[in-house]
Amino acid sequence: MKKLLLLPFILLLTNCIATSNYIFKLIPAEPIDEYYKGKALVSQANNKISCILNIEERDRGTYNFFVYVRNNSNTKYLVDPTQITAKYSDTGKFDDLNSTISVSVYDPEHEILKITKNLQDKEADLGNAKALSCCFAGTDIVTDLAGNFSKEPYDKKQQRRASQKERQEMEEKQQERLEKEILNLKDAKLYWQNELLRKTTLSKDQEIGGIVKIPVMLDKEFMRVTLNIADQSFDFNFKLLKISKSML
Repeated sequence: MKKLLLLPFILLLTNCIATSNYIFKLIPAEPIDEYYKGKALVSQANNKISCILNIEERDRGTYNFFVYVRNNSNTKYLVDPTQITAKYSDTGKFDDLNSTISVSVYDPEHEILKITKNLQDKEADLGNAKALSCCFAGTDIVTDLAGNFSKEPYDKKQQRRASQKERQEMEEKQQERLEKEILNLKDAKLYWQNELLRKTTLSKDQEIGGIVKIPVMLDKEFMRVTLNIADQSFDFNFKLLKISKSML
């Protein structure tokens, strides 16, 4: 396979993970094609497909790779992130099942469905909370009027109003919390919709790029990411460096 050295677009992030005593850095095990804004790029290409990987770490618990794919042929090909596989190994021998662990790449469509369901539930909770608050407000008005007509004792009236105010403040805090959660979920949905690599059919000369999220395993020294596209497999091997903070 020939090497591809051109990248039209890529995101600038970091590829290091810090723990209390060590910094872990994932680097390509094979020769690096080039650097783009300080980031190492690795690529493979043939007459059908060109693909580039850039290592990105931005979330706890996942390696984020920016994956770029271009269709070089006249045949349409499906790019499906769920067909991207990842393996971790103690030895770097990925055919050795005894020392290799396979992990699943996060499926954007599945995550978007989960977020959508959670968002719908939160919006329903907020609607119910507002409706309940209105009911309580109406009840408070009726209770106040009844208290005025019945000449309710002053101390009892003050106690009731203090209780009403406390309940109203709790209701407002609950609604504010739900509104914040809804905004966070909407942001998360936009992120998964727009930033992640999603299932796409590419025609000739079409290209696509996006983030692929893979679970982190810091106890394994070697990692292989395999792109399965156009009935072909493109393997990219990486090594995890463990650097003591005392050495920095």
